Amino acid sequence: MRWGGDVITPFEANRTALVSGVVVRPGDYVFADSSGAAVIPAPEVREILEEANRVVIEEGRVDEQIRPEGGSGQEPKE
Repeated sequence: MRWGGDVITPFEANRTALVSGVVVRPGDYVFADSSGAAVIPAPEVREILEEANRVVIEEGRVDEQIRPEGGSGQEPKE
């Protein structure tokens, strides 16, 4: 990136970059939200996303076992 006042202009694409001490290569998966960012190397993307999906499914099953039947999982307000 080139900085020019309040304008940022990309001048290269599909190149390895060092971002805050983390190497990011073309094809890597970058997930970022307000709490931080994670970089998943391209060769591991499918495996990690499949495992993340399995975790979400399992957490849903556990949540169903814990939640009282017909309830929202929250205590009623008094």
